[in-house]
Amino acid sequence: MQIRFLEERDLEELCRIEQENFSEAEQIQPDVLAFYVHFLNQTCLAMENEGQMVAYLLAKPVTTSSLTDSIFTDKTSLTQEEKYLAIASLSASRLRDLAISSA
Repeated sequence: MQIRFLEERDLEELCRIEQENFSEAEQIQPDVLAFYVHFLNQTCLAMENEGQMVAYLLAKPVTTSSLTDSIFTDKTSLTQEEKYLAIASLSASRLRDLAISSA
């Protein structure tokens, strides 16, 4: 297992895991996921197992300690005034689909 920052190559797997775990109404849209990958990758993590992304954490710097649903749709640039880090999503592939070795 390896945990690392999100990279451009993760977008397809990120979308797959999001669709796998959330109803259509609850999913973060692909364009917003792409925003996280392209502009917020230093606050977002991917977990890999044998080269395959199996989980992710999406976080966004924000200016207030209050969290609203806008975190799931907002694609605005950062302003350097952000003092907090808000977690937008934490999701993993279905465990039964993973071939995780316990070595």
